[in-house]
Amino acid sequence: MRRTPSPELPPVFWASLATSSLLIGINLFRWWLIDLLFIFEFLLELLAGGLFLVSLLGSLSYFVSRLRKRGHLKAFLPLGLQVLTLILVWLVPFTDLAVDLDFQLNLQARERVVALVKAGALRPNEHDLARLAREDQHLSKGGGEIRIERDAQALMVFFFTFRGVTDNYSGFIYRSNPQAPPVTAFGGEIVQIQKMRDHWFWAAFT
Repeated sequence: MRRTPSPELPPVFWASLATSSLLIGINLFRWWLIDLLFIFEFLLELLAGGLFLVSLLGSLSYFVSRLRKRGHLKAFLPLGLQVLTLILVWLVPFTDLAVDLDFQLNLQARERVVALVKAGALRPNEHDLARLAREDQHLSKGGGEIRIERDAQALMVFFFTFRGVTDNYSGFIYRSNPQAPPVTAFGGEIVQIQKMRDHWFWAAFT
């Protein structure tokens, strides 16, 4: 007996899959996109949000139109996928995941840079900035520069994860003294700080 082929998934499902994937991808890779696109990253977020909203309305309309027909469970797939995406974006700490991933993947390379600073092979300019070698510039977003500060207590090296225009920046801090860095450091004020491991912290400044 010849089997009846199952109906293909409707175009609205592929639209919901594409817009959901785009929204999750932007949330997961926001730091890299900001570094690559800078102010245009915000426009990309607006575009992705707009496309997702249009697709969500289309999924809802498609589901309602199929309620009285057979196969309405399959008709719920596009809407269900987008509802699940909204829940993930709301509940999953994508920023924390991205920071942890960046830290783990680049820890050895950043420790090598810190060793260069300690050895005097990498020195700051009059603005306490030092430019990394080309192969290391991905370690500090927004131009491949690090900030170096020394005082009587410790050496501190700052790697940007986000570099604002004048304020509101964040990044990884190495501190030779294992204590947390002072609230006022690197020309700003720490408003959020997280210890990554001994001597290493992630901080947001304003």
